[in-house]
Amino acid sequence: MCNPTIILSKLKFSFDIYPNIENSTASHFEVPAIHCPSYRIQFIELINKHGILTFNVFIIFFIIVYVKGKHVGYQRSKSITNPNTSLIKIEGVISPEDAKFYLGKRIAYVYRASKEIRGTKIRCIWGKVTRTHGNNGLVRAQFKNNLPAKTYGASVRVMLYPSNI
Repeated sequence: MCNPTIILSKLKFSFDIYPNIENSTASHFEVPAIHCPSYRIQFIELINKHGILTFNVFIIFFIIVYVKGKHVGYQRSKSITNPNTSLIKIEGVISPEDAKFYLGKRIAYVYRASKEIRGTKIRCIWGKVTRTHGNNGLVRAQFKNNLPAKTYGASVRVMLYPSNI
């Protein structure tokens, strides 16, 4: 899974279940998290007050901003490489039909340099997905500056924007 941005909000719910429980010794009760594609709900506390169970519920929303991919090489023929077009393998994409979703999406190759510029050593080369490539779900991408050959096998971030749905 991706590195999500987490938004945390705390809500209180009261449920009139188990009204006969009195003097419960459980002040902390944990329920397994409910996993959904875009969010996760965790029940943190279970407090018994006068036969009414009160849940403190933390709802954690996972806003997925990007999907991981790998730079697998350049577009090429038998003897000639074309460094203007990079081939990207996106995690979870196994067919050209799946890859069509990513057409037009932005790609970022984030790397760490040795010299600090404008207060940071982290730099980025931006590009975008131009078309699919082959039958295994690879995509072709063009970057503002061509990716260097040392990035073969390196991770890239395929952003889920601009959205066309």
